[in-house]
Formats: sequence, C-alpha cells, structure tokens
Amino acid sequence: MVAFLTIVGFVLMFVCFLLGLFLAAFDFPGVFVIALGYLAYGLLSEDLSWLVFVVVVALAVFAEVLEWVISLYAGKKFGSSSVGLVGAVIGGIVGAIVGVPLFLIGSVVGMFLGSFLGAFLFDLFVSRNIGRSLKAAIGVLIGSVSGVLLKLVIAVVCIVIVLVHVF
Repeated sequence: MVAFLTIVGFVLMFVCFLLGLFLAAFDFPGVFVIALGYLAYGLLSEDLSWLVFVVVVALAVFAEVLEWVISLYAGKKFGSSSVGLVGAVIGGIVGAIVGVPLFLIGSVVGMFLGSFLGAFLFDLFVSRNIGRSLKAAIGVLIGSVSGVLLKLVIAVVCIVIVLVHVF
C-alpha cells in the first residue's frame, strides 16, 4: 500500500510541478502549487522533510514579494511617481481580470498592459508630462516582466530542491 501511495504522491507532485511552472509563467502564485505538490508527495509517501517544505514555502513567499518589489523599483528607477506606482498596481489587477476571457495569455497580457497603462495614466495625471509618464510606464513594464522571469527561476530552483530530496 505504501508503494502505491508513493506512486500516487509522485504523480500528484509532478502534476503540481507542471501546473506551478505554468501558473508562475502567467503571473500567478505557482511556486505555492509546487510546495503543495511536494507536501502531497511527502504525506502520501511518508517521506516529508519539513525543512525542505519550509524552504520551498519561504522561497514561494520570497518570489511573490520579489516580483512586486522589482516592478515597483523599476518604475521608481524610471521616474514614476508614487501615484503612478499605485496606478500600475490598480491597472495590473484590472487588466488581469479584464484579460481573463482571452484563453491562456489574456490575464498575463492584461496584467502587463494594465500595469503599463495604469502607471502611464496615473503618472500623467500628476506630472502632465507625456514623455516622463511614458518612461515611467516602460520602467513598470520592464520590472513586471523581470519579476515574472525571476519567479520562474525560483520555481525551477524549488523543483530542483525537492527532486534532490526525493531522489
């Protein structure tokens, strides 16, 4: 019975790894799905390392925070105002929701486009300078894309950590 549960756990973990990578690529908290996959495997196979689990969860939290910090930092670095950064966050959320009907990539494109437009419009409202606002919005976009890419790297690192423990 333990061998069967180990196989089931491994399959669940593998599915969660794939789903987690997919979700992370589309700006969702996929690293947490990777952690849940390892937890399922560990509980079913009786081979759970709480240390590995805590490290993966900590990396998941770090990935989510890092994504936002990089986006905001890049916006600030490119001259966005605080109001522009708030606009980027609001625009990203609205864009992701509006983009959901477009299959697979809609919410990601919506989030990136919404962040860009939110930063641009809110910054334009404050600065009344199209060039400055456009530069700030480009910074937010660069930061958002960079944040997602770093989250993917962290997701892969988490998978490697788990697989080293499992094998």
